[in-house]
Amino acid sequence: MDPAGHLLCEGTAGLSAQGITIAAAGLWYSTIYRDVPVPNSTPLAALFELTSRTVRNFHIDANAVSRSTIGGDGGAMDTTGTDWLADGIWTQHTMSASGPPAPAGRYRTAG
Repeated sequence: MDPAGHLLCEGTAGLSAQGITIAAAGLWYSTIYRDVPVPNSTPLAALFELTSRTVRNFHIDANAVSRSTIGGDGGAMDTTGTDWLADGIWTQHTMSASGPPAPAGRYRTAG
């Protein structure tokens, strides 16, 4: 991801990655934005499905108008695998920040 700016993810599909680091300039400077057409009839998975990876220093946002699938609401991250880290992530307008958490990882807050 570009160090500062916005990454737009349009539609109902999410992003999938394994064994990499996704990092940005900070949760006030870098946003990954999910834009789902509403009303939506497709069940939404989390925006990120990540395995054994590190994500850090960005904001996840969406255009959800309610906490329902029809309103465009989905989760932020699904975490699996081992040795993962979510550090300095701010989620907004998502159904959940992350889940289900894999037992061999950790969350850390910015600051």
